[in-house]
Parts: sequence; C-alpha cells; structure tokens
Amino acid sequence: MTVLEFPLYFANVVASDGLGLTLLFLRNGLLVVATLLAARALWKATVPRTVPAPLPPQPAARAGETPVSS
Repeated sequence: MTVLEFPLYFANVVASDGLGLTLLFLRNGLLVVATLLAARALWKATVPRTVPAPLPPQPAARAGETPVSS
C-alpha cells in the first residue's frame, strides 16, 4: 500500500481526494492489523500455558457409609 501511496498516487494523497484518503486509511488499517497479529503471536510465544496440577488419588468409597459433603 505504501508503494501505491507514495510513488504512484502521491498527488492524490497531498490533494486529500477520495483515492488518496482511501489509500491512507487502507495502509493504516493494514498496519494496525499487522501490529495486532504480531502482538498476539508474541504473547502466545512468550506466555507459558498453565497445565492444571493432577488431582491426588481419592480413597475408594467404603461400603455401607454415606458420603459427607463439606
């Protein structure tokens, strides 16, 4: 988009006509999207995933007893 904006349609950008403004908005929007995608990829690459700790083994229920809730 920058190649289109500056060498080819620079007069449109300076004149702030429809084509020039559209190119500016598209370029800036793509830059924002690229920044957000890069930030997300960096976040996923550096933040460790938390793995839940394994539960301790539970004692087997005894026959004839009622379970107690806390």
